[in-house]
Amino acid sequence: MGCLTSMILYRSQHSRIKLTTVKFSYKLSYLLRKHKLNTLALQRAASIVTLQWRATLHLFKVNLPR
Repeated sequence: MGCLTSMILYRSQHSRIKLTTVKFSYKLSYLLRKHKLNTLALQRAASIVTLQWRATLHLFKVNLPR
């Protein structure tokens, strides 16, 4: 039962992470349209966020009980 609960918790965390990523990408595109920001700086920010997102996913996978 504990394994199932942690799987459900993992799935909800995972969807929350995806939601945050989607929100962030919308925010990025909005800023790009509004302020015409430097594209290179924008790409750098996006790659940093992607790295953080992957690290978070990896963390959740490691913490799951076998």
